[in-house]
Amino acid sequence: MIGGLSGYQYNGSRSGLTTARDILDAYKDVGDDNDILKRARFMLTVATNMHGFTRSDGKIKTTQDFFTQAEIFTEECNRIYKLIRMFSYIVPTGEDKRVLMQIADHIPRHCGQLQLLIQLPGLGKESTFRKVDSILRENNQIMYLIAKVVQMCFSNAKTYNLDFRGITLSGASGGNDDSSQPFTSNASASNLDSGFGSSRRGTSTSTAAGNKRTRVSFLLY
Repeated sequence: MIGGLSGYQYNGSRSGLTTARDILDAYKDVGDDNDILKRARFMLTVATNMHGFTRSDGKIKTTQDFFTQAEIFTEECNRIYKLIRMFSYIVPTGEDKRVLMQIADHIPRHCGQLQLLIQLPGLGKESTFRKVDSILRENNQIMYLIAKVVQMCFSNAKTYNLDFRGITLSGASGGNDDSSQPFTSNASASNLDSGFGSSRRGTSTSTAAGNKRTRVSFLLY
């Protein structure tokens, strides 16, 4: 639970996912050339698909697919945190910058917790249900945090008249492809009804980002 973050307190009575969607919808007129917003939107899509899995609603049909999407979510979580830190370098030193990073610095902590949950064994249906539920709860909080930080980025940009052409992890592994393909289903795997009894994850492919050059280009209206 997130609390006491300079007026940005996590509201447990309302879904963090719903709040995140409301916040990001406020910037629907901003294009995808804003990489921070683009990645936040992509993460919201992944999170929505993951929540839909428990209701048999959406593209995710198996536990293997669910855990794969959770891994993709954590990868994007790390990337967007890097972008937010890059943005913070341009915000003038002061209280606004301090509060921005005070809240943003909770992102990697929750991301690390999510990674630990993904790695937990899920043996049997009951254990897998608990694992999925724990992942979704952490996912909910992360999405809430990210949406709030995105909101603060736009607020700081307006306050300090920050007009620049993007914060982008140029050439980052999967950076562009992930957004266009948020989900790939494993057709040979079992469906939701039987999938919870078999939570064995397939081999995940991780591509090293390597030494990539970073280009600053954050477009704000």
